Amino acid sequence: MSGRRFLNLLVGDVHRGVHSLHRFDLSRNQFFYTKSEAVAASRARNLLLIRDPEKRFSLNNSGKRKKKKRKPDLAEKIDTFRLPAPLMSMRPTPCHGVDPWRQDQLHCFSLSENNFMFADLCGRMFSYDTDSSCFVTMPTLHAPKESPLALTISLEDTNGVVGSIYIIEEVLRPGKSHQFEALFVHPCLGGGRQPGHLRVSVVGIGTYCFDTVSHAWSRAGGWLLPFCGMAEHVPEFNLWFGISAHNTHLPWAADLSSVLRGQPPEQSFVWEDAHLPEDWYPCPPAQMVSLGCGRFFIARFFQNMVPSKHDVDRLIPVKTFAVLTGLEVLASKGKDKAKTKSNGSDSGDGHGNSGAKWYGALRNALSAEALTCRDGLILAQHQQVTNIHLKKDCEVLIELWKTRKKNRAAI
Repeated sequence: MSGRRFLNLLVGDVHRGVHSLHRFDLSRNQFFYTKSEAVAASRARNLLLIRDPEKRFSLNNSGKRKKKKRKPDLAEKIDTFRLPAPLMSMRPTPCHGVDPWRQDQLHCFSLSENNFMFADLCGRMFSYDTDSSCFVTMPTLHAPKESPLALTISLEDTNGVVGSIYIIEEVLRPGKSHQFEALFVHPCLGGGRQPGHLRVSVVGIGTYCFDTVSHAWSRAGGWLLPFCGMAEHVPEFNLWFGISAHNTHLPWAADLSSVLRGQPPEQSFVWEDAHLPEDWYPCPPAQMVSLGCGRFFIARFFQNMVPSKHDVDRLIPVKTFAVLTGLEVLASKGKDKAKTKSNGSDSGDGHGNSGAKWYGALRNALSAEALTCRDGLILAQHQQVTNIHLKKDCEVLIELWKTRKKNRAAI
């Protein structure tokens, strides 16, 4: 699989309601190290893990505390840059019956790195081609989409890029029609159907597979896939890459080949980022795009949180910013096999699974106790565990659970 030349980033201006398309030329290698740079960066980051608190004091000769000069932390070491000039900008037409704060939302579906489709909240669609700098109007969707996911199956032929875009609502609602649609672009022989299977998980229902040729659904099982949002198959590793469902700001890889046989994923890998400053709080979920050749682009948002003046137990955001990261995955070779951090550990013939998640801006400890129970049960559901014993040492939460039918607590 050849690598992409361009990385496209659609940025929305919440104040003006304008969406701008920016393009990074990946041939300039803005997100990845060379081999020598990678070694140097690794050594530097290990040193930067030892960071001083915001304030340190020592005693001077008079016995008074003297403030030491604070050393720059990792946040000040991370490179910042300006986005490339926008390739084009647009503003969606307001839709009748849509909440005012959502009027400016615009969904983008990519057929290739040079061809895009856009849809507003009324389902009106148009396409844009970067080679010709041309907009083309399209038929509207059968029904508007609130928060859709899009999976592209594209091919190259003599007429350019052809393929299909499958659009599905991220949150499926029972009884609602047209939550799943397919767009065929310049269909080739066979009605534009490329052979393949889509895998979809719904919390509380399970995982299903969709045959793109027969257009038939089949049930895989009552378990869930380990991804949040969309995952993409990478042929070089025969793995699917996406964002973890257990920790929605970390990248995840899994082998989904067993899903078509009705079995849950057999092996999973997750990459932790232990080099982030301690006062950075992630705003999930992250976005992950495959660039080809084992390279990936990850966009994450973080908030700088400080204690509230009125309630010290409550954290409030001071600044929100984006972090763009390049991730390169290398195939293992014999003894030089790269070490990857998995969320599972082997014990005999069984498998123990665990997860870690940060909870920011919580009002009290009881909310944190309740959230850990909820996410632990979700993790068990992902692993298809049915016999569960939940143990907690929080007496207040236990009592609320016992009286949950009578006592409708806020949590």
